[in-house]
Amino acid sequence: MDVLLTGGGGFAMAVLAARLRADPGVRLTLLDRSPLTADPGVRVVQADVRDREALREALAGGFDVVVHGAALTHVPSWEQARPAGPSASPGARCGRPSTG
Repeated sequence: MDVLLTGGGGFAMAVLAARLRADPGVRLTLLDRSPLTADPGVRVVQADVRDREALREALAGGFDVVVHGAALTHVPSWEQARPAGPSASPGARCGRPSTG
C-alpha cells in the first residue's frame, strides 16, 4: 500500500509514520516544506502543499492513501484578528465560542 503523509515533519504525522514504517506492506512518502531526514526506504518530498505544481509532481505516482496533516504553526492574519492577552478565553483563541 502506498501512503503519503503531508506535513510529514509534524508531531502527529511523525507518530503515524513510525507506526506505518513497522508495516512491511506500506511504502511511505513524507511531504513537508521543511527538509526532513527519514529512515531508509521512506521517500521524502520537500514541497509546500500550497504549491500546485510541486504537489502535482509529488502525487504523480499515485497513492492508495493520503493523510493530510500539513498546517501552518501560526497564521498571522488569525493572530491579528483574535483577542490578545490574558483576558482572552481559551475558546476565543482557538476559534470556538467562549463558554465562560
